[in-house]
Amino acid sequence: MKNILLIDDDLIYLKLTTHVLNKNSDNLFKVYIATSAQNGLDIIKEKNIDFIFLDINMPVTSGWEFLDLLSPKIKQNNWPTIFITSSTVDPNEKKKAKEHNLVHGFIEKPISNDTVLKFKQDFFKN
Repeated sequence: MKNILLIDDDLIYLKLTTHVLNKNSDNLFKVYIATSAQNGLDIIKEKNIDFIFLDINMPVTSGWEFLDLLSPKIKQNNWPTIFITSSTVDPNEKKKAKEHNLVHGFIEKPISNDTVLKFKQDFFKN
């Protein structure tokens, strides 16, 4: 079973996304949630996280700043696959996510059943 970490300051988004992921998980993954970048770093120290869905617009520490803090915390062979999540329509944010060397992709909020099904097809092939 793989571990997904959702990092977002929006509690409603976290609850809805956790529900959508769990509903479609088929026992392939377990979902952890963090309400701040620091909380996310703490969870990463304790759990072997395979995927991170990271909000970019958070108070105190943004998603981009989180990525800078994450680098020294992760062992080379345990690097999680990171997706930036945002409801932004700013093309510069999408471009930055695409060009960032630690980011695998950009997922628009809200995360839908179709998004989760595509995620499963891409990362949980039989």
